[in-house]
Amino acid sequence: MSPNFRLLNNLHILTTFVVGTGDGLGIEQLKDLQNLSNKLELLNLDKIKGGENAKEANLSQKQNLSELLFTWDQKIDDDPRDVEEVLQCLEPHSNIQKLEIRGYHGLEISQWMRKPQMFDCLRELKMFGCPKCKSIPVIWFSVSLEILVLERMDNLITLCNNLDAEAGGCITPLRIFPGLKKMRLIQLPSLEMWAENSMGEPSCDNLVTFPMLEELKIKNCPKLASTAAIPVVSKLSIVGAHSTAVGSVFTSIRLGSWPFLVSLTLGSLEDIPMLPLDAQQSQSERPLEKLESLTLKGPNSLIGSSGLSCQYQCV
Repeated sequence: MSPNFRLLNNLHILTTFVVGTGDGLGIEQLKDLQNLSNKLELLNLDKIKGGENAKEANLSQKQNLSELLFTWDQKIDDDPRDVEEVLQCLEPHSNIQKLEIRGYHGLEISQWMRKPQMFDCLRELKMFGCPKCKSIPVIWFSVSLEILVLERMDNLITLCNNLDAEAGGCITPLRIFPGLKKMRLIQLPSLEMWAENSMGEPSCDNLVTFPMLEELKIKNCPKLASTAAIPVVSKLSIVGAHSTAVGSVFTSIRLGSWPFLVSLTLGSLEDIPMLPLDAQQSQSERPLEKLESLTLKGPNSLIGSSGLSCQYQCV
């Protein structure tokens, strides 16, 4: 970066700022750029000396910024406390609509990420390569969130926690991710459940629902054993999940749980019938009538395939 960016205090567009360590190259150069708008990428955040230094970026006052990308370039054995302090002090304005975090090696999310009101406008959240982080921001009640992408988060066990129904039971269902339309869960080796209550136990099935989810991709999440409720899904891909999750797809299909399903991809290394079809099924009981694309990966993946047309592919 050219030094002394701070002098450009009328600047509106700065798509990328690379944090440096020399004079006039640090994150503090953003302090007085109050007119920055649209998208801002902050790279090399590992070069920030500490929380007080990060706070000088004054992001919380830049209310015209709609997209933020935070990127660290550090080794996995670096001290997570330093990076947690830096992220805490990079709190943006609540007007943010897109948030992307890459290479974050902290154990916990920041306090500002635990405030649901911070994400009243958020439409897209992406987290990549955050191997130590145990949780994601509190976005599961956000009505604005439409896209969620989580990839390479080794310690993530559940998407949402401290989720309890009224009276501590499972009588009152809650609308989780009420506006979410697309979700990708990639390489989450510890992910076991969609939600857990305040006791750290899996929440009841009737609490775990994605009412507007149209596209769901699950890849290499070997401990995830269910698909949750996704009534309007049209594109579904499950590869490398627990065999129970892959096998349970058939039950949902037979019950007509996914009447809008257009594309289906299933994959398992185990010898299980991922999509056993009943050739005697009546016309009124065929819930796959909208299906246009079917890909099955694995041994013994298709049984009784007489009802499928030649456009379907078994790998």
